[in-house]
Amino acid sequence: EEVHYQVQHVQEDLHGDKRLDLVSPINGSRAVLHLSDMWQDLPVQPGDSLNVIRPRDQGCEQSVRQLVCSASEGLCVLHPDILLSGTTVTSAMDCTRKAWLSELFGGGANNDKAVLGTLSHELVQEEVHYQVQHVQEDLHGDKRLDLVSPINGSRAVLHLSNMWQDLPVQPGDSLNVIRPRDQGCEQGVRQLVCSASEGLCVLHPDILLSGTTVTSAMDCTRKAWLSELFGGGANNDKAVLGTLSHELVQWALLAAVQGPMRLPSRAQCVTQAHEIVAASASKLFEVGVSADVAVRALTDKVTALLAWLAKYVGAGHAGPRDLVMGPNHQGPATQVLVEEVVDIEESIWAPQYGLKGQLDATLRVDSLVPFEYKSGKPHFSHRAQLSLYFLLLDDRLAAHLVGKQRLPPAMLRNERQCGTCFAATYCALVHKALEGGDEASSGMRPQQWSGLTSHLGPSHGQFLRHWLGLVELEDSAAREGRSALWAVPGRQRELQGSCLADLQLQDTLVVAAKKEIRMMEPYLRQPQSEGLPPLPTQPGTAQPPCAANRAVLPSAAAVLWRLDKDEAAAGVTQQRTNLLMLMEAASGQVARLRDLVVDLAPPRMVAEQQRTNLLMLMEAASGQVARLRELVVDLAPPRMVAEQAARCEASSDLAVACSHLNSEQQAAVQAVLQMQDYTLILGMPGTGKTSTTVCAIQAMVAAGRSVLLTAYTNSAVDNICLKLAAAAVQFVRLPGSSLDAVHPGVRGHTPGGERYPAGNSAEGLTQLAADVKVVAVTCLGVRHPLLARRSFDVCVLDEASQVALPASLGPLSLASSFVLVGDHHQLPPLVTNPAAAAQGMSESLFKQLSEAHPQAVVQLCRQYRMAEEIQVCCGWA
Repeated sequence: EEVHYQVQHVQEDLHGDKRLDLVSPINGSRAVLHLSDMWQDLPVQPGDSLNVIRPRDQGCEQSVRQLVCSASEGLCVLHPDILLSGTTVTSAMDCTRKAWLSELFGGGANNDKAVLGTLSHELVQEEVHYQVQHVQEDLHGDKRLDLVSPINGSRAVLHLSNMWQDLPVQPGDSLNVIRPRDQGCEQGVRQLVCSASEGLCVLHPDILLSGTTVTSAMDCTRKAWLSELFGGGANNDKAVLGTLSHELVQWALLAAVQGPMRLPSRAQCVTQAHEIVAASASKLFEVGVSADVAVRALTDKVTALLAWLAKYVGAGHAGPRDLVMGPNHQGPATQVLVEEVVDIEESIWAPQYGLKGQLDATLRVDSLVPFEYKSGKPHFSHRAQLSLYFLLLDDRLAAHLVGKQRLPPAMLRNERQCGTCFAATYCALVHKALEGGDEASSGMRPQQWSGLTSHLGPSHGQFLRHWLGLVELEDSAAREGRSALWAVPGRQRELQGSCLADLQLQDTLVVAAKKEIRMMEPYLRQPQSEGLPPLPTQPGTAQPPCAANRAVLPSAAAVLWRLDKDEAAAGVTQQRTNLLMLMEAASGQVARLRDLVVDLAPPRMVAEQQRTNLLMLMEAASGQVARLRELVVDLAPPRMVAEQAARCEASSDLAVACSHLNSEQQAAVQAVLQMQDYTLILGMPGTGKTSTTVCAIQAMVAAGRSVLLTAYTNSAVDNICLKLAAAAVQFVRLPGSSLDAVHPGVRGHTPGGERYPAGNSAEGLTQLAADVKVVAVTCLGVRHPLLARRSFDVCVLDEASQVALPASLGPLSLASSFVLVGDHHQLPPLVTNPAAAAQGMSESLFKQLSEAHPQAVVQLCRQYRMAEEIQVCCGWA
């Protein structure tokens, strides 16, 4: 608004200075621009468009801004809507006419240098990336692969010998072939060879594996596979303290190279250690480490850190210092002097090699080099991260991550290593439930195997195989998109409807808020490109579909389009983890949930709390996880108790809170108070589900129960939180990765917000966990440190009919009972893969439980949103 103008009038004085009368085409505001010095020559005319950037502002005269551009102030951009390339602008410095001709008529005929330069950009994709069509193996074990380029359709034959014989490649796989021996062409087909001395093959390069994952596969491929699919597991004290020490090292590097005093002092390092610990309160709270212990752990490393900086960082040195390389420092010496810290935590993607990574630091030592800091004990895998040899193992691991029929890597069968492995639980569950393994085939100690898997029956394995298969189908769509991102040119993907090509970054807008800085990057179509492609139409109509946060993909099959306010397809790893968590041998809540969901036991009712206590006393595997398994996997019936409601009904606060509810809504609140396992609240739009949920939470708080409030989207969680705040119910809202996703009216209830200013410290989080009865978070945000060591009496899941079963398990596992609110007759969970939807991925837990145990459903039939005439019409229909 304050940059772009239209020129209305141009006036020049005796000295050559110009006065331009301007008007904003956006808001109609007026300005006068005075041009002096070199700006006198600006060939501006009435009607021209003009951007005026950072001029001297002399205030207003009669509501007209007075602006000045001179040699020292301001910048004018004439016709900013005509986007010139950097090549055109720089060539104009040599000859403006040549640049003008090039812009209007193109660069003329190609020459050898121009063509070779263009080919060098395309060579990496076109001559590296292939699709495998056929695999043939000879008597010696050598393989012959028939390949085709998905980019230009060229064909090749790849001969694999030596260690490449073991490449687990199948027809349909994607493959990058890097620097093979080229034996020429036979009938237009290139003949390539990869052997022990020539060539490198990267299987499934579209799956980018981190260096950590690949090097851990050198020790145990199965552990790396589990980590990649299900995450690295919960944080521990060593991992968190290692992360904090990384931050201290990175700060010291920057201070030593860029700071005014060059090398930081010990006092400065200690001060920074305190600041790092204070900023990491939630991480420390999660693993139970006090701030004092964390500060001591960091300060213990300061002496060695300063010594390293004094030796190798360019702080007054006459020249580089010797750095001895090799195991046990017995190798050759290399001259090292750190001149610059180019970047910290730099993310690097190398789709050519199928790798990704995040470097601790990028340093300039003559040339750019990666810097990795290791805080644990020395391990051979640390040096392996600097070696290209791990690319061979990368192929094997990627092969286990693609395709519905792929099996996980084999068990390590090492009692000592498996006995101390952090992935042992998931490893054993997968072996029994997915692979049909037993104690003998696992290679684990009998006691360990029995403790991890003895509780699993055939129905549990069937349930896990079914739902993990559906998650894989849903994830496959995203994988296909990632592959096309590396392999298919932008214009070709645009024709397929999956992207817009030839976009050009216009500017970076910085919008500053109270404690946040947002970066906005607008893009425009490059001038030489064609118009935007038409959107694919909905089947059977001429209307284009409407989608938010999703690629627009044409399909021969019917396409289901959804527009959710802040929905995003995410959390595949967490959904897998939720499914395995449901199968763990934990007792209590999760075990009961497993029974209710999987086993579908016939209904049974318990009238009195005393009987319930006796039954619980007789259950050998009591606890949240075990009960959750019964409810979800076994579909065991929900249990009800009546006595707890009596205490709540006696509360005058509860009577006032629910006085405005109709009889159906009050019955729903009463059912919530009487449940022991779960209650389902079913209602069409406008029946007051949200108001009923708020009153139910008020009633449970009045009864002394703790409540975890959750939904899949931030907007759904915040909608209830706003009403809780209006009802003066104390709650804490846990944000996800960004506070910006939380409604402004709720942000004050986040840790560190206006209501809980001490929530940024470990002590403050501890106090919050003890004092606040109601915690609100999204389904995919339940890994927040505040929830790491806390359980709740009740979990309330709003819009539950729109949440896929695996995503709902995370919050439900944290509570002894749960309330599902929704309407499975409306929108189901959003599933992008048609096969996954057809096999049940779009069937929510709400729908399954409501059909298995209709006695647990409380229906709200009276609605207040529809006009009477429409309601009568619907009744006739």
